[in-house]
Amino acid sequence: MKKFLTFFISLFLLISYAQGQSAIKISGAVKDNKGLPLPGVTVTIKNSKIGTATDTNGIFSINATKNNILVFSLIGYATKEVAVNNNTIVNVILEEDVSSLDEVVVIGYGSVKRRDLNYATSEVSSKSIEDRPITNLQQAIQGRAAGVTVVQPSGKPGSGLSLRVRGYGSLNGSNDPLYVVDGVQLLSNDGINPNDIENITILKDAAATAIYGANGANGVVLITTKSGQAGKSQISFETYYGFQNLTKKLPVLNAKDFALLINEERTNVGQQPFITDVNNIAYNTNWQNEIYRQGAQQNYQLTASGGSEKYKYYLSGGWNGETGTLAPAKFGRYSIRYNQTSTLFPKLKIGSNISISRINSVDVADNNRVNQGGVVLSALSTPPTIPVQNPDGTYPQNPYQALENPVAITRGADNTSFTNKILGNVFAEYQLPADLKIRSTFGVEANDNRSDSFIDPFTTGNGRALKGFASAGSNNEVIWQNENILSYQHTFNKKHSINAIGGVTFRKSQYTGTYLSGKNFANSAIKTVNGASEKLDASSNNSSWAYLSYLARVIYSYKDKYTATASFRADGSSRFGPNQKYGYFPAASVGWLISEEDFLKNVNWLSSLKLRYGIGSNGNSAGIGDFSYLARYRVGYNYPINNNTQPGTITTSIANNDLKWEVNTTNNLGLDISIFNNRINLSADAYYRKTTNALVNRPLPSQTGYTSITQNVGSLENKGLEFNLNTINYAHKKFNWQTDIVFSLNRNKVLDILGQQIMSGGVGDNGSVTITEQGEPISSFYGYVSEGVDPATGNITYKDLNTDGKITDADRTIIGNPNPKFEGGVTNRFTAFGFDLSFLFQFIYGNDVYNATRIETEGMSGPKNASTAVLNRWTTPGQITDIPRAAFGDPNKNSLRNSTRFIENGSYLKLRDITFGYNLSNVLKNQSVLKSARIYFSGRNLFTVSNYKGYDPEVSRNGGNPFQLGIDYGTYPQVRTLVFGINAKF
Repeated sequence: MKKFLTFFISLFLLISYAQGQSAIKISGAVKDNKGLPLPGVTVTIKNSKIGTATDTNGIFSINATKNNILVFSLIGYATKEVAVNNNTIVNVILEEDVSSLDEVVVIGYGSVKRRDLNYATSEVSSKSIEDRPITNLQQAIQGRAAGVTVVQPSGKPGSGLSLRVRGYGSLNGSNDPLYVVDGVQLLSNDGINPNDIENITILKDAAATAIYGANGANGVVLITTKSGQAGKSQISFETYYGFQNLTKKLPVLNAKDFALLINEERTNVGQQPFITDVNNIAYNTNWQNEIYRQGAQQNYQLTASGGSEKYKYYLSGGWNGETGTLAPAKFGRYSIRYNQTSTLFPKLKIGSNISISRINSVDVADNNRVNQGGVVLSALSTPPTIPVQNPDGTYPQNPYQALENPVAITRGADNTSFTNKILGNVFAEYQLPADLKIRSTFGVEANDNRSDSFIDPFTTGNGRALKGFASAGSNNEVIWQNENILSYQHTFNKKHSINAIGGVTFRKSQYTGTYLSGKNFANSAIKTVNGASEKLDASSNNSSWAYLSYLARVIYSYKDKYTATASFRADGSSRFGPNQKYGYFPAASVGWLISEEDFLKNVNWLSSLKLRYGIGSNGNSAGIGDFSYLARYRVGYNYPINNNTQPGTITTSIANNDLKWEVNTTNNLGLDISIFNNRINLSADAYYRKTTNALVNRPLPSQTGYTSITQNVGSLENKGLEFNLNTINYAHKKFNWQTDIVFSLNRNKVLDILGQQIMSGGVGDNGSVTITEQGEPISSFYGYVSEGVDPATGNITYKDLNTDGKITDADRTIIGNPNPKFEGGVTNRFTAFGFDLSFLFQFIYGNDVYNATRIETEGMSGPKNASTAVLNRWTTPGQITDIPRAAFGDPNKNSLRNSTRFIENGSYLKLRDITFGYNLSNVLKNQSVLKSARIYFSGRNLFTVSNYKGYDPEVSRNGGNPFQLGIDYGTYPQVRTLVFGINAKF
């Protein structure tokens, strides 16, 4: 490997050297008018595509002839041209431009200058990703985009983050945004290497997303990957390594306190105690110490990029690995990317963007009760009075309930999976006469997934009962995409500007899946299903879908002051019913650049002021299955006839020829203002988003033989405010300080679901803990109102809402809201003397969390360990406490009810990220091999300010499931990460 790496680096250095012999090497520094170095300045040779960029110290070098003219440009600064002549050193000072409105923003199927942008968008640049260790693209967005909620519901290695744009707009459909990478619409964003990302643009309002039609209702995340630069061959190597630990452990009872508790539970209900001698207990096992460990995180990436005026390339290979804090959880991602563009003829350009990735993971079971394999709850509730492992190699169970201990759960089962992914496209672009251009793209996303599980037949009680168990599942999906876009861009008389596109797109998917399982293994030598003597299940399925779409958009600008945008998309889908095959999604927006008016031109402190408004509609078809509109049948059903079974077919659903997409209509009013030479920049948006034709499972009379039918009969709304503030607080030759603040609030309400009450969020034997009903936010917590512990009896008293003198289901009500009142983030960036420091504080306020873990650890109704909170339990009449009496079996169903007792404030303030780095450019300036290098130390989740009693308030057992938000029930705890890294460029 070392020899290969040395050869690879040497080869590219040789190429770079050879290219440089045909011209003079010009070098220099670019600074602003205060003498501060300007990184990222584009330096090009005029009338060519040869160029480079300044490093973090403003230093550049480029090969040019003495007759060339160098062009220096940077967003927010006036472009400057300098003749080379006989100079080999060229130092330049760039003046701030009074406007940064010529910055180009990526939008759907194209790009537009910011002055012509009438949409609500948020952008994240590669700089935000390169300066800190990021393992997935959602982490790059978290706390940095107003109106975009990113929650990491679990600390499990490789666990996906839940990303929501402007709340929840669907009940039974998907609430995930559409991800588009280099023009390819994704089914899954797994496998994307964040180090390959150049820019992320999030389209938030319907005026922006309507161009994506039936797939754009939940926002669109546009991802542009990196490309090479002409005349600049470069090799870069990036790596980091670090450690992970739990943010905290929960205090539980030791062996003696546990023995006292379970004895008290039994004597309180007239039964004999379990443990007679509480002072002589052989074991005192701390199960959290046994299963949790120090984890590790590491990343390695090697990149080569460059090219010429006619050919540019970007090649990267990387590996990211994470060893979890809860053994044996781990995650690994391998990725390769190759992007290239070639100008074959002056009017013809072709290119490709191709990536291949593989993800390997080892899972551990969480979010479940102990009897369902939940290892986190097992660590908290397994009695400390038993050993980890018996001398014969078996794992002892809870002696009172025959439940596995947590070590047995983690070691006695293997849960592995892998995903192979190919993502890419090839395109051809031809410049036609009359400012017309046509671009044809062919893209593909191929996902190959495999998961295997095995339970040892000997070491665990569950394994011995089944005599071993194994399962294997696999699925494969290939999605083809073809887009043909005709674009037109022209300016008339320096006043009228038109940017228009029109096109047709096609997408098609083919899916296959299989599942096998079996039990009864002779031993653990063979861990696959073929080693089972008894096969339990063997099934397979396949499916497909297709879209045919037509789209158009026109952006018109007059005098660079008044802008109007109109777009339209028609989507035809195989998923829609025959009466609703096509959906139509129009949008329009207008913008007024007020600062360009004569009455404001002499206001020196005002850099720019723009007012914009947009309205549009788009769809959500993700909740519609491939054949949901058809009457479906279950083949292979066994009918009981005369004590025998006969194979047959049974109907499972009713046809609905009117089934169609959900419709989201959004009104958005925005204001953008920059003052004091763009030192302070504020974007503010107010929106109202209404979902109609929402998919609802409508109940049917039992006489029909069916329970429900899915119809487009529901509606809900989201409305909110967003603010994005960027300030340059201090700019000096030796010190810089910038701040970014994002703030947003969203209010969600269900408007119509036919008067139903949708119950969900089942917690153990307690049943549902959430309710979704008209007039209330989605996924409200539902249960009893606890009025505290009765000092006389030690029982919890509950509020009798219907005043009938008894506590029944009729006394349940809404007891909490998992949706926050507001959220945001504050990022500060400092640079001084080659050092840099950045940190992000992220906050969420006003949301509730249902801490169902406490039902297990504070219920005191069975022979299992408990939280140290129960040391304050009621024991004698007259005692004032908030912990009820212990009672084996909870005979009165008193302590375990879903109630306000387990509702907690989920608000938090987190130091989400902090990075401290040093640029080694000054140290390296006397050598020619290493162009630049930066070392850094970074931490994630270093501390959390919260009153939450669980592991972490940032939790959701079921991820982004809209009916089960904010439930904590044995979820894999969050972790604190510390890493050291280095980025080097050759």
